[in-house]
Amino acid sequence: MNVSDQLLTDSDLAARWQVSSKTLRNARVSGHLHLPYIKIGRAVRYRLSDVKAYESGRLRTSTSDRGSD
Repeated sequence: MNVSDQLLTDSDLAARWQVSSKTLRNARVSGHLHLPYIKIGRAVRYRLSDVKAYESGRLRTSTSDRGSD
């Protein structure tokens, strides 16, 4: 498996972003988390390549930079 195709669990992503799994779940359910995910049965997984692309799209140069989202 290519490293960029690695699948992350809610717990993995929560640890990476230093938020709770509940925060991720609530953002996903409400539609505020604009990050693609894979649902297999009851399990939710995020592709590392999608996570990195999402993070790159949120880069800012100042606190007044609102970005495009």
